[in-house]
Amino acid sequence: MSAPIAANIIGPHNSFPFQGFAGAVPPHGPPTAHPEGILSMGRALFMVEYQVSIVQLLALPGTKLQLVASPAAPPKGFGSAFMLEPESAVFQYKFGTTAFTLGNADNKFQIEYTGQTTALIQAAAAGLVDQVASTVIRVGALAAGAIAQALVAGLGLELTLVGTAPALTLGDGILVVFLNYGVRDLQ
Repeated sequence: MSAPIAANIIGPHNSFPFQGFAGAVPPHGPPTAHPEGILSMGRALFMVEYQVSIVQLLALPGTKLQLVASPAAPPKGFGSAFMLEPESAVFQYKFGTTAFTLGNADNKFQIEYTGQTTALIQAAAAGLVDQVASTVIRVGALAAGAIAQALVAGLGLELTLVGTAPALTLGDGILVVFLNYGVRDLQ
């Protein structure tokens, strides 16, 4: 469960302009290095860790996984909505005893806005979860192009698997997703 905003990032007179972000940190997995996030040059930055179980991996893409909940509405005096802005991710595959079998080499783990299909971050499943050793890949955000504000405002971030189905079979490792994202105040 996320903790309250850390006292060291509270502004003058106990003000914190991004109080609405506190609910954006999901209660999944163990705490990260900065579970409440940090404030950098007036912008809220967060890191979240999500452990994807064997059952969850095998259920992708049919069951998408909510990595980050929808942000709360902005406090009075701010814009119309908050937008989560994924910046980078690390995908760590922890090998068990059997590697996963992929449906095709085109399978990719994809982070997208909740209920949307635009790829924000992608990592190839080939070379990651089909290995017989623990493997790590770091990926940056994709240039998703122009997206209507109504399709991003106030939405969370979810993980899915795109490509040829059935995506994954067999396998008994787990996937840990470390996601770095910022929060924008949309006017």
